[in-house]
Amino acid sequence: MTSDSDAAPLPREALRRLHPLSWLFVLIGQLRQFALPLIALLFFGRGGDWQELAAAMGAIGLSVVAVWQYFTYSYRVDDDALVIRSGLLQRGVRHLPFQRIHNVELRRSVLHRVFNVAEVRIESATGDSAAEAQMKVLAMAEAEALVAAIRGLNKVASAAAPATQAAPSILAKVSTADLVLLGLSSNRGWVAVGAAFGLIAQVNPTSWSRSGPAAFDWLRQSVSALTDGVDSLAGLLLLILLASLTVRVLGVGLELLRHYGFTLSESQNRISVECGLLTRTQSHTEHRKIQRWRVKESWLLRLFDRRALHIETAARRAEGAERGIDAMLPVAPAARVDAILRRFLPGVRWEQPNWHRIHPKAWRRMVKPPLVILAFVTALASLHLGVEALPLLLLAPVVVVINRRDAAFCAYSVDAERVLWRSGWLQRRWLIVERERIQGVRLRQ
Repeated sequence: MTSDSDAAPLPREALRRLHPLSWLFVLIGQLRQFALPLIALLFFGRGGDWQELAAAMGAIGLSVVAVWQYFTYSYRVDDDALVIRSGLLQRGVRHLPFQRIHNVELRRSVLHRVFNVAEVRIESATGDSAAEAQMKVLAMAEAEALVAAIRGLNKVASAAAPATQAAPSILAKVSTADLVLLGLSSNRGWVAVGAAFGLIAQVNPTSWSRSGPAAFDWLRQSVSALTDGVDSLAGLLLLILLASLTVRVLGVGLELLRHYGFTLSESQNRISVECGLLTRTQSHTEHRKIQRWRVKESWLLRLFDRRALHIETAARRAEGAERGIDAMLPVAPAARVDAILRRFLPGVRWEQPNWHRIHPKAWRRMVKPPLVILAFVTALASLHLGVEALPLLLLAPVVVVINRRDAAFCAYSVDAERVLWRSGWLQRRWLIVERERIQGVRLRQ
């Protein structure tokens, strides 16, 4: 991770452009959104040569947009703000005050590393998600200098840091074994499953409308073969088990891609995170800009004495974009999470404060949605399996017990400095908000 002193300073009030290869990365980013429709139009559509022409025109249009953005995008670093200019026919100028910048992220994929460039993302608290800046792409040295300039000028603007910069201290590292455990305990694998079905549906929607039910029948028949051809509820339950195992394996892969080599460090009043297997990211934010803290603990993590620590800032972001720092520690020993919380929230008693429990009959409201879903699933299964699907209703008492335990664990605490909330049973969550960070209070009945 590059320190502030490693990068050469950028000249003030000098207009700078993106890297000459920026158009290539913009083009690749846009092709990700339109590649599947173009491929489907070219290879799976019907209508003749006009589809090839449409695909070619689409590719040319995306190329023009990418080159256009390169020649019309520029920025400069002023004494108290970052100024960004963009557009040709409709020009825009954005001023991002350094005091309003909450997160700075430097992202490098495999292709970025090949060309020694990087993407810089800036999240601010201006109240408009369009105020987020995405610079695709800058030369590596220039990107590091820009990040260092924003961090340094941000400190000067807030009058919270001395002139000298101390080397960052490593607070925690996440091992590969812990990431495997996190993947097994999460449901992130459903993201990959949903993306696969979306890919199939987008490549040939007409064929999917006919082959989708057939695919589910094929899966059911395969499971029936595994159960000696018994077409019953046992086959359905085995299908659910196999799907769950597949999702867990996919979850492990996603967590390794996202959080491999996770390192949490601190320098002065700044928190820094570096992680990623194929795409490496470096994200930075200040302690004072953290709005709330979240501790998560699934039942599997609890068995191995592990927890997760997440933070949220007031930075707005573009739709669909990830925050710069979300997981402060995606998974770590419980003692390490407690130490991190005590380091940044002195005096916090997040596990055993004076808890006030919610209404004892609140579980009745909580149990209604899952019972309705269970009844709906049973009805759908009975259309195919008949009365053999009715034993699914035996899960109703289990749903009631889980929701009663969830309601029994829910509680809140308010003291002179912080507001705390806990919820869940199998999946436990604690929320910590400092009272001075509360933006508003809403009562809904």
